[in-house]
Amino acid sequence: MGKAVQAPQSNWIAEATKCAATEDGGVIVVGTVFDGTSNNFQTLKYSAIGELEWEKKYDALEGNDKALGLLVDGDRVYVNGISNNGTGNKYTTMHYTDTERVHDMIYSAEGAPICKADEMIIRLRPEFVNTSVADNKGWQYGTLDEVVSSAVADQIAEKAGHGPLAGKSTKVYKVFRHTTRADSISRTRLGREEEIPTVWCTFLIEADLGANIQATVDSVSTLSDQLEFAQLNLFYPFLCDVCEDPLLDRQPNLFPSTEYPNADINVQQAWDLTQAIPEVKVGIVDQFVDYEHEDFNECATNGSSIVDGHDFMANYNWIFWQEVPDYPSHGTASAGIIGAIRNNCIGIAGIAGKDAEQPESGCTLYTIGIADQSFYGSFSDVIAPALYSGTVESNTSEVTFGCNVLNNGYGVNGQFAIDFALREAIRACYRNECVFVAARGNGGGPPHYPADFSSSYNDYAVLAVGASGPDGSRMTPTNGGVYLTAGGDLIAPGYQGMVTSTINAENDFVFTNECTPLPDPYSCFRWSSAAAPHASGVAALMQSTHHPAVGSLNGLAPEDVEIIMEKAATDIGSSYGYPDGPDDFNGYGRLNAGESVRLVKTPYRVFHSGPPITTDVTVMTTQTVSMPGISQGWAFTWGLPPGDYEMTEHRFELTYTNTFEPNTEILDGWGRNSSVFGNLDPHFDHTAEWEFAIDGNSANVVGRTSCWKVTNGPDGPMQFWIPVDPSKISTPYSLHLYEEIISSVAEAESNSFALYPNPATTELRIAFNGIAARRLEVVDITGRIVKTEAIAVGTPNIEISIAHLAQGTYSLRVTGTNGGHTQRFIKY
Repeated sequence: MGKAVQAPQSNWIAEATKCAATEDGGVIVVGTVFDGTSNNFQTLKYSAIGELEWEKKYDALEGNDKALGLLVDGDRVYVNGISNNGTGNKYTTMHYTDTERVHDMIYSAEGAPICKADEMIIRLRPEFVNTSVADNKGWQYGTLDEVVSSAVADQIAEKAGHGPLAGKSTKVYKVFRHTTRADSISRTRLGREEEIPTVWCTFLIEADLGANIQATVDSVSTLSDQLEFAQLNLFYPFLCDVCEDPLLDRQPNLFPSTEYPNADINVQQAWDLTQAIPEVKVGIVDQFVDYEHEDFNECATNGSSIVDGHDFMANYNWIFWQEVPDYPSHGTASAGIIGAIRNNCIGIAGIAGKDAEQPESGCTLYTIGIADQSFYGSFSDVIAPALYSGTVESNTSEVTFGCNVLNNGYGVNGQFAIDFALREAIRACYRNECVFVAARGNGGGPPHYPADFSSSYNDYAVLAVGASGPDGSRMTPTNGGVYLTAGGDLIAPGYQGMVTSTINAENDFVFTNECTPLPDPYSCFRWSSAAAPHASGVAALMQSTHHPAVGSLNGLAPEDVEIIMEKAATDIGSSYGYPDGPDDFNGYGRLNAGESVRLVKTPYRVFHSGPPITTDVTVMTTQTVSMPGISQGWAFTWGLPPGDYEMTEHRFELTYTNTFEPNTEILDGWGRNSSVFGNLDPHFDHTAEWEFAIDGNSANVVGRTSCWKVTNGPDGPMQFWIPVDPSKISTPYSLHLYEEIISSVAEAESNSFALYPNPATTELRIAFNGIAARRLEVVDITGRIVKTEAIAVGTPNIEISIAHLAQGTYSLRVTGTNGGHTQRFIKY
């Protein structure tokens, strides 16, 4: 049975040239691909049952390459053809090696999968890594002595159970296959630069784990001079048990219904206030999404709402002209809750999906595949680089997406919770100001990972979402299914009778027989895997509402999203038999989309702090600080080998004052560790503490943090700053504002900017008179915003059209970096 897939552009061409069988029963296919810009070699490996296992592309300098020949010799693949490197055509041969990693597992006594058998993940210290391997993206695997010196390779191999002098025979694989030393800086969602950790030093090695798997890890971990960490390749199962849209009445998770009157997330109020925008990117870290599903495609010519992606299990790039993988539907179902198109007379409505009546609406979706057809879950060595690629925005790596939100529907109640690679990837997500949404878990007590990483690192690094039942409170055996893991931030619908979503029609879904029948390709979805994408969709709506693309001065940080989402949540409380307010089972309550959006839409906004007005520095007494080796906790060593160091703390106190217009009330304030530079302890990540003194429209804020000058270590004198040098210290914070719209002629107004003519007919000129203006809004007498415009930094004056406005009195509000200013004008 074949399947034809249309290319996204009519001039795209894919032409196969040669094919050959492999020893494992698979097939290698080579050919030439024209992507609208250049011709390139393309090599594809299919398994014996027709599944794509890997792909490779060769692109010479001039992009005029044509594959001609193929030779398969055992595990070696040779592809040759004509290429052009800028000096003329030449004959080129590419050499690939085909290897297979077996998915053998180690199971607990209860039969639950724990980790990959005979594999470990290690992070080498950079000074030990062969840089030619690190910087060669074509090097995917080899032997340990290719990565480090023979002596170090033998040490690691022996500790990993292979016996003496085994470094040259121990297989090793890159974990971050698309990353080199050049990938050092990422651009965060709020626009600053964030250093990328040395993930290029992370490798997967073969290990003889034996009967006591932790003993092998502990043995390798003793090599703390050469390694930053060693861990198992842990397994993370997906968290569910293995016109108007016509199915809208099957979505009481979004709207109240007669059968479920108090269990929805109040999405209609959110839609009445806002719509998602394409500038907000949401990554689905899950099984590969069926991007050809009818509810992600407005019509055949406009393409899919799933705009890009990468399959990290099979390690092949997103290729639209390839056949969609027939993966199970877990990822497709998650994507549907977040981003299915609404008002398209098809299927369901996604929370932050495109509105068919508004072509430029809808968040942008990315499929970040971490599983194949064989596994209902994934491993550390796949998830960690997938999270980095979803989070990081870098010009030097070919697989980065820079998402604003990552949805994660996998997890495990782990006896082995020390997953350094995954923790560090979540930390990178947080430091890149991306919202990491994690399913809370289905049964079993905490800790549950990755949702519980926030408890040992930073509360706002992970938004942990549990499932609610048909009555709207936490799911239990008598309320929809199972006891859901306690301790999350919020709950959201996870009862299969309430949640309908998209599925891959080519692959049966687990829940097809567990709800009233639905037409293909749709089914019910349940538990915390279904709950998490509700929060991801609402996060996308919030960020779309408060985004520079729609005139806001700044976007929203992870802290902003989570704190306001928790403020807005519907309390479960005593009417359900729980304590009023936040509790250990329901968190802050059930997700409320309408209130979450309302609290970030005018007249509300989230103000981000600027520079301090004073900075005081106290230099403390030099002290001796011990840096640990491979740590079982969240201790940060900042790249320093184990040992004692002499450090001098530079303690900073930064003072800020913010005064807004009289019509402004400051509701609340909070610090943002996701953007801090500095820390409170040399073993901590970037952290600070804040004091807020809020009085009406004024706030005085003090931020405190430190940096540490290292002057001596185990190897003698040195000059090194932890975590940054003093020039980079910052303690940013947010203020939640309510700015009452001035609509009465009797109200006070600010005259610190000039506007003319007044009255006006078609054009209005504004001179800012020194205000650092960033946004203006025109408001009618009912308080409705009728025009919004972003203002470039440093603009001294601007002219706007008011020809479309009806005659009457309006307020013009100009917002700057330190508050707002308002004047009235008359349109006639």
